[in-house]
Amino acid sequence: MTKPNKETPVLKGIDAINFINEMKEADVNKACRVEKERTFNHFAQLAAISNFR
Repeated sequence: MTKPNKETPVLKGIDAINFINEMKEADVNKACRVEKERTFNHFAQLAAISNFR
């Protein structure tokens, strides 16, 4: 039997400010289209040569 999930705490004060700043920074530092395509191509190459049977 599983344990019940705890309620997510509400951020207040400096913790809330830090969280908002980190979310804004994450928005700015998103990967560009070229980098995403390069990563996907690398993944496709590795998937083609892997054998997970």
